[in-house]
Amino acid sequence: MENQQIIDAMNGLQVRVETLNAINLDLWREPREHKVKKRLLWGPIFNLLFSGFSLVFIGSFFSNNWSALQGNLVAALPGMFLFGCAIFLINMSIRSLILSQELDYSKPVVDTQITLAKLRRLRIAETKWAFLLGIPTWFLAPIFLLQVLTHMKVTFPINAWMITNVVFGIALSGLIVWLMKSSRYAKAIQGAFAGHDVAEAESFLQELGEFKGRA
Repeated sequence: MENQQIIDAMNGLQVRVETLNAINLDLWREPREHKVKKRLLWGPIFNLLFSGFSLVFIGSFFSNNWSALQGNLVAALPGMFLFGCAIFLINMSIRSLILSQELDYSKPVVDTQITLAKLRRLRIAETKWAFLLGIPTWFLAPIFLLQVLTHMKVTFPINAWMITNVVFGIALSGLIVWLMKSSRYAKAIQGAFAGHDVAEAESFLQELGEFKGRA
């Protein structure tokens, strides 16, 4: 009988210790998790606002100059390209926000690792395409802005300058893809493309696993 009482007392003590460890873990985890998740939201929210404004601005320009654009559809190419880029960025930002909201450090570590891996891949793809789309953007955006300022008096010039920029853009795009996949700097570049906030979220998950191990 006394042995059973000792066993029950030890079991009760073990339960209390585990409860205290769980409480301490939550007290340590929750403020850190809130901080990490908040940082993950800043970039996508900014991109979403900027892209949304760009869509409204470009759409308004097309609406106000529709008659002029009908007579010269080639002149609409810069604006159409920028409009497509804005839609792409909105799509990527929404997906990034959804994954960031799904991140829950109270779930099993494996589940959190899977969500973080998806977020990392998405961020790398988003940044890669931002670089690739940014190459034609740097010479198409000024043309579009001139069209806005001059009320469509500037068209889409197809000349030696434009052809040179296209060739340069294709070569630079190939270089970026090669650096990301085959160069010795690929891992570092992918880490930079994923972003500091994703790296911080992964580091926090590692700290959380170590904390649970000590507990």
